[in-house]
Amino acid sequence: MSEPQSLKYGVGYALSTLLLALGGVGVLQPTIISNLLGMPVLQRSNGAALAQLLSGRHLTMGAANTAFLLTGNLEAAGLFTIVMSLDGLVDGCVNWQQFGFMSGLPHFVGMVVFPFIGSWMRQKKVATT
Repeated sequence: MSEPQSLKYGVGYALSTLLLALGGVGVLQPTIISNLLGMPVLQRSNGAALAQLLSGRHLTMGAANTAFLLTGNLEAAGLFTIVMSLDGLVDGCVNWQQFGFMSGLPHFVGMVVFPFIGSWMRQKKVATT
């Protein structure tokens, strides 16, 4: 495996790990991440349910992206990373509406960055003559 390929896998696994960690913590205890981000959410409230929903989606996307990487399908993992930018837009808008712009900002950053990461992951090595 060439150096750029292993770097692409490393970035893909790092992204998957981030999604799995945030999703797992959010599903099990939805108020932890919300409180850390300055969005106090009460247990057993609509806000906690929303946090669990968003976290469940992160958990699912992290698992799917990991499955693509484990099968060696960088093109699918890259495409899935690009598609996750749409999730960033939706999550960012929902968080902005419910908790203010700063809570949606990390999602908007992901929305902007993920297409570049995904496109880079999908690039095939160009043969030089």
